Amino acid sequence: MLSPSVKKDIRSSYENLKSQLQNFIPRKAQNYLVAEIAKTLAGEYNPKRRILVAEAGTGIGKSMAYLMGSISFAVNNNKKVVVSTATVALQEQLIEKDLPLFRRVVPKEFSFVLAKGRQRYCCSQKLAGAADAEGASQQVLFADKPRRPTLILSTISMMPTTGGNGMVTGTAGQKPFRTLSGNPSFPTNIPAILA
Repeated sequence: MLSPSVKKDIRSSYENLKSQLQNFIPRKAQNYLVAEIAKTLAGEYNPKRRILVAEAGTGIGKSMAYLMGSISFAVNNNKKVVVSTATVALQEQLIEKDLPLFRRVVPKEFSFVLAKGRQRYCCSQKLAGAADAEGASQQVLFADKPRRPTLILSTISMMPTTGGNGMVTGTAGQKPFRTLSGNPSFPTNIPAILA
């Protein structure tokens, strides 16, 4: 059973969202999805299997619906929520747009972080091994001859990052960059920031 505090937070978030968005149109399907998510997480249908599969068309407001239902439940029950996306575009939408907006409308504080999948990272050992292999050139890393920006980005990826936001510490003139570029005249004033 959903607690009164979860219901109150969901209603409050919804009302705040309405007032924040100028062209907000209440959507019955979105409201239904919020309720179903919250009830499923609360174990109203099956306390042992809290699984929901939902499908909705474009423009229904699925992202805001699952944030509203899940975060309100999690905050009130001292739980964590993991949102897994199939695309980088949706991941960026959530981090840059939806979650900051939802943070402004929800009555209780919460935090969020971005965890990227391993396919979004370059293995520094493999890259260094390929660059240092005897007789190997950077052609080993690429099917076609890479353009200069590609080389810069792959080399910058070797530097330590400050966290999940993709920012890199230092500058391109650091030792790992010079070692992998293999060209001491390569520009060293390139800011080491990955977008």
